[in-house]
Amino acid sequence: MNKKALIFVSSLFMASFVLLFFSKPFVFSYDVRIIVPVLVAMIVAQYIEIPIGGIRFTAKPFLYIFLIPFISPETILVLSLITSTINKNVSWDRKLLRLSFEFLQISVGTFLFKRSVFDYLSLIYFAIGFFATNVLLSFVYVYFFTRTKLKNYIIVALIVFVLGLYASLIVTTIYLLPEVKFSYLVFTLLLYAGFLVQLYYTVTAQVWYQQLKYEQDEIRREIENLSKIPDVLEKIGSEDVDRIMNDLLEVACKLIGFSAALLNLFDYKSGRVIRVSKYGIKDEDFEMLRSKQPQIKDTLLLMQSRFDLGVNYAKLNFCFECEIA
Repeated sequence: MNKKALIFVSSLFMASFVLLFFSKPFVFSYDVRIIVPVLVAMIVAQYIEIPIGGIRFTAKPFLYIFLIPFISPETILVLSLITSTINKNVSWDRKLLRLSFEFLQISVGTFLFKRSVFDYLSLIYFAIGFFATNVLLSFVYVYFFTRTKLKNYIIVALIVFVLGLYASLIVTTIYLLPEVKFSYLVFTLLLYAGFLVQLYYTVTAQVWYQQLKYEQDEIRREIENLSKIPDVLEKIGSEDVDRIMNDLLEVACKLIGFSAALLNLFDYKSGRVIRVSKYGIKDEDFEMLRSKQPQIKDTLLLMQSRFDLGVNYAKLNFCFECEIA
């Protein structure tokens, strides 16, 4: 984590402590019968991801909303910080960032929760504070720490805020019922569970739709590129060999998904690699490559499997190697 990110995280922790100071008294639930199931539920929830607008969120915030009527927000804060540190799939830099986000979000929610005059509004206040802070922090982080455009996250952030507020309204029905009964609790639980199931399957279906649309676009592009091959083959009789080779490399790159290609010939008589044609490479760079003819043995060394970068290999120039006997 660089100095800029460390200052940002530290400022979030300090702001959280200030808000908790003004949210006194600090109330923590000590009932083991409640704490243990909540800990287990939080651990499970942080591994359940909900994809919204291309961004993946854990189910923990929606679990917090349901737990508020039963345990204090301060208890949720402590248990949330504990469970966040045991996620093995996340690096410590990312964990620290998530901890600072959750710390401030729950602190703001707790501050507003205790400012509510009516019980049935306290949960709504908590949800507004929690999700509004999430939106604000996401915008700040995206703008100052990433290279992506902020406008790509606006709609997603608003959707998450509306979903969080709607979830709090569902759970708030427990405060509006005439009396405390187990049947009313079960009714609220089923209502909220139905909302979460519907949410999960709706966004999952949307992801499936986006994947299907992406595959359809890929197939359409492949058909368009394959349709160019007959035109390229018709030019074989012409004298512009360089143009033909460039067109073939272009079609190959678009089919495979690479942005650049370099066609080499292995001249085993001289032991050198001859640069023949290129696509997606600047002319001056290609001329420099052509002027320097490396030895075949050095090139074959770089083609060994230990230099294969797997999924990141698509970011490198792809080479078609031909041999001259």
